[in-house]
Amino acid sequence: MREALPHLRAPVQHIACEEGLAISASAKTVILSNIEILNGVEQRTLLAWLDRPSEDRRVQIISRTSAPLYTYVQAQLFDETLYYRLNSIYLEVFPA
Repeated sequence: MREALPHLRAPVQHIACEEGLAISASAKTVILSNIEILNGVEQRTLLAWLDRPSEDRRVQIISRTSAPLYTYVQAQLFDETLYYRLNSIYLEVFPA
């Protein structure tokens, strides 16, 4: 994550999902931690934010989870559309 920071568009907003989902309208990069805990309303809010009209649509999203998110999709606990919108690049990191 530290290596990616210089390449992210400012302003960067860090969101710990367990504290709620409050996305700044001015954010160009949003880093979501523990995304698997978002409830259905929060997932729809995130999708609406991604779909919002803007003159500059180059928004970066980094979502982090410690659980395999697709299992939440299979259990219908995580929105499939949101999963595929967020899952452009899948990177699994193992402890050193």
